[in-house]
Amino acid sequence: MGIGFFRSCWAACRGLHRPTTAYPRGSGGAYIRGALVNEIDSEDFSKLVEPWLDEDGRGSFYRQFSQADERFTADVEPMFGHIRCPVTILWGADDPWIPLERGRALHERIPQASFQSFPSVGHVPQLEAPRQILEALAEFLRDDIED
Repeated sequence: MGIGFFRSCWAACRGLHRPTTAYPRGSGGAYIRGALVNEIDSEDFSKLVEPWLDEDGRGSFYRQFSQADERFTADVEPMFGHIRCPVTILWGADDPWIPLERGRALHERIPQASFQSFPSVGHVPQLEAPRQILEALAEFLRDDIED
């Protein structure tokens, strides 16, 4: 599913075409699996999908697509360079949803930020590579305290 499913839902929510089915059971799970490069803990996976399982959740599943608009990002991007607090950007290098180039572009807009990508990690690095992420965060926080 992944990005193709996202684009299909985005188009359907904007009335560009009609979705071929109502929210199919399991779509949320398949959608989340499309973001991952590595297996994650089954309980974590269930928690990611759980909000979309009831009637309200199914509606919110599709609303997220209708609200995904690059204009919202473009509106705030010019302000990124004015961020005054310490920032670290941790990015899954093999993110199937948002490519590494977007992470690098974000880093260019926040030049004082640190940036680290994680090979063989997807869109949910905190769950796919928790030890690596925690180590990177600990180092970032330690460095910030020392400065």
